[in-house]
Amino acid sequence: MPKIKVEVEHTISQETAITRIKGLLSKIKNDYQDMISDLDEQWTDNGSVFSFKVMGMKVHGNLVITPVLVSLNGDLPLVAMPFKKTIEDKIREETIKLLK
Repeated sequence: MPKIKVEVEHTISQETAITRIKGLLSKIKNDYQDMISDLDEQWTDNGSVFSFKVMGMKVHGNLVITPVLVSLNGDLPLVAMPFKKTIEDKIREETIKLLK
């Protein structure tokens, strides 16, 4: 499976970053509701494990929020490989917006 990795540095408090990032996957699901379904997020103190389906294909990964960095790692289905950069870019773009 192709791996995705998105890291975004931030200068806000870790607690504020967590609060803002908690809505990231839901926002992406809402923006692409015709392609994304079955979103599941399990949050801990500073991150989450998540899964969802994109056009019927399972995606899963984890998200860690430190005092200076948001790091998302995930596995994509092989058929999604042509869209890997687009997916990473969209996640990075939305994350940066949330952390301003």
